Amino acid sequence: MTEIGEIYRDLRLGKHVTLKDASNGIVSLAFLSRFERGLYDISFNHLLELLDRINVQLSEFEYMYNQKNEMTTDLLPTFQRAFQSGDTITLKNHLLIWQRQSGDFAQLQVIQLKMMLTILGQPLVSKQEINTLEAHFNTITNWTFFELYLYGHSLQFFDKKMAVNLFKELFKKGRL
Repeated sequence: MTEIGEIYRDLRLGKHVTLKDASNGIVSLAFLSRFERGLYDISFNHLLELLDRINVQLSEFEYMYNQKNEMTTDLLPTFQRAFQSGDTITLKNHLLIWQRQSGDFAQLQVIQLKMMLTILGQPLVSKQEINTLEAHFNTITNWTFFELYLYGHSLQFFDKKMAVNLFKELFKKGRL
């Protein structure tokens, strides 16, 4: 899978912008270097600032990410397209793949796929899984694209109070 830092680096180099110029006043040079190498994650807000610095729109960045990852084993663009087209068979196949993985990220992917299938009329997500999501959202300090995407799918599964509290937290941190 091509990491978002790699995509950013390719775009930055294509614009002939140095690490120093790109990072100046946004993040440290060392941080940006590590982010581009996939060693650090970055906040959505900082990513937007860095993209602006190299004159790249978020839509361009997303397009590049999807293009690069269609040629790899990254499943996210594939199941995004399946969800958008209502392809429950593909989503179920990806669910089986992610259920065989271990770790917190895999667990969140499983929940996300179950939410997609539930939205498409095949109720699979459990109350326990929604509680797991709530716990995850209450503990993260650095929201990334993944969390924002997950949050978008999660909203209709949370009670109103939880959804509003998460929205306020995102707004307070400048993510929205």
